Amino acid sequence: MLILGIETATERVSVAIGNHEGVLAMFEVTRGRRHAETLTPAIEFVCQQADIKLAEISVIAVDVGPGLFTGMRVGLAAAKVMAQALGIGIIPLSSLDLLAHPVRHTEKLIASVIDARKGEVFYAFYRQTAAGLSRVMEPKTGT
Repeated sequence: MLILGIETATERVSVAIGNHEGVLAMFEVTRGRRHAETLTPAIEFVCQQADIKLAEISVIAVDVGPGLFTGMRVGLAAAKVMAQALGIGIIPLSSLDLLAHPVRHTEKLIASVIDARKGEVFYAFYRQTAAGLSRVMEPKTGT
């Protein structure tokens, strides 16, 4: 199974292709808020680097925020168009969940925080359980 990952909820555009063995190709670029003009070439680049055709993708994982509204719309629109054209599914992923994942093996409480601008942050808390990483509370916005 090949997974195409798209992250556009931040200033960065990140695209990766992976399978059960790991990441086959990845591309990240920060070009300000130029997600719309950067995303398609990034997808083409990772397909070329992984030596696969877009039609070989099994599912698309896309970051649904919280984060930059316009960036998220670009990523979601691209994922929806590709998924519909290829007849495959989309897996929505939370930015906060993605940030917490790398430190999931700790026994301590995990705080995942993203700058929401204007003096506010998006945040959520997580704990490692026998079933994996679990949210202690739903994501919130605060100061």
